[in-house]
Amino acid sequence: MADKKQVERLRSSVSRWNAWRARYGKPVDLYRADLSGADLYGADLRRANLTEADLYGADLRGANLRRANLSGANLRGADLCGADLSGANLRGADLCGADLSGANLYGAHLREANLRGARVSPPALLLARWGDVSDDLCRDLMRYDVVNHPGGEAAFQQWADGGGCPYGSTHWLRAANFAERRECWSPGPSPSALELCERLIAEKCNHTASTDSGEGAGDE
Repeated sequence: MADKKQVERLRSSVSRWNAWRARYGKPVDLYRADLSGADLYGADLRRANLTEADLYGADLRGANLRRANLSGANLRGADLCGADLSGANLRGADLCGADLSGANLYGAHLREANLRGARVSPPALLLARWGDVSDDLCRDLMRYDVVNHPGGEAAFQQWADGGGCPYGSTHWLRAANFAERRECWSPGPSPSALELCERLIAEKCNHTASTDSGEGAGDE
């Protein structure tokens, strides 16, 4: 269970919490911590163990959650605007209705997460770590990468024919983060980022994002 002293320190003052972490850099054990409704604006929660923590409605704007373990955490209605979730483990987390506007999701693990009604940019969501996907989705994600690549289809066709990585000779990074497969490549039109996100959520998260009333995963 969570270290009660750490929970009390975090709830009482984020500024003192951040100073304590900067000074001692101790591991943070917040397993199953009750932080519902807590003001955690700008909190340093890097690599924190927040497995199954209750963060319902918490203010996590600008929080540093880089590589934090949030698997199974309750983040319903949490404000994660501008938070750094790069590399974070959000597997099975409940993000229903959470605000992820401007959040850094690069390399975040979202498998089995509930993103219903979450407010998030489709391009940001595509940069989460999605791993293996179905053949059709893999093909269409590669086509999306193509339209955001300076070499276009020619670079990907060369790679599919056994050549080097199409990103090896450019400073541009991939537009989507998934396990690409040469055998799935074929040229063609790219779906929109929103369509790809909806398909990823349906396939990897088992939750269909609602796009009604401005509450969908594709809202800006």
